[in-house]
Amino acid sequence: MASYERKVALSETDATGYLYFTNLLKFATEAFESLLEERGFSLPDAIADGDYLFPIVDAKASYFHPLKLSDRFTIEIEIERIGNTSIEVSALFEKEGVVVGKTKIIHVLVSKTTGKSLSVPDSLRQQLCPQHKVS
Repeated sequence: MASYERKVALSETDATGYLYFTNLLKFATEAFESLLEERGFSLPDAIADGDYLFPIVDAKASYFHPLKLSDRFTIEIEIERIGNTSIEVSALFEKEGVVVGKTKIIHVLVSKTTGKSLSVPDSLRQQLCPQHKVS
């Protein structure tokens, strides 16, 4: 698990000054990218030089309390599960110790050339979850 801190910007709100509903997923994706960087995985290099991509195939967001312009909040991001071809990432959003939302995003590894599903390589598993031994 890793923490990511953020503040709601004006461009991320609707006309009422509250967080626009799709931005919770945007923030979760930002936090996931930050987690990848922390663990030594360069997303730009992987996209440019790698053999695979991992697009989002399912995304869910739940809101419990609103976030408004200039609210500061923390995202606790975690690799929930690594399947044969997928990576499930969950995020918990907290403001002043109160859970304000959560997301779950599933990525599937696909070949850059064919677009077909690929198995998650052991090297990527180890990079994403260094605390777990890869057998």
